[in-house]
Amino acid sequence: MTEFDPFSTDMTRHWCPKSQYYATGDALLTYINNGWSIQQEACFEEFWHGGSRRVVVYYVNLVRDDQHITMPVIDNPVVGQLIARFCPQLRPQISPRPRARQPQWLRSSFN
Repeated sequence: MTEFDPFSTDMTRHWCPKSQYYATGDALLTYINNGWSIQQEACFEEFWHGGSRRVVVYYVNLVRDDQHITMPVIDNPVVGQLIARFCPQLRPQISPRPRARQPQWLRSSFN
């Protein structure tokens, strides 16, 4: 029986910032396997849905030769391990946009 290694992949995933807002861990691994290196500093942003479901997006800075790209990656266990391994300097993202809230309706408007 072979051991599962989440950091090696035989599958390549394409990601383009013009057509996809967020990348997956597979796309991040594809960039790493194609010669991109992760900068040591990354940012993260938390989104809360329904008050109890948290989604974390990591903004990973990648460099290859003279090219730079920031890849927003949705968190999952493998992405969390990659971030822990390659990005020791993790800081919260300061978002210029206001946080969206669901509208709060007054009880009297339903009567």
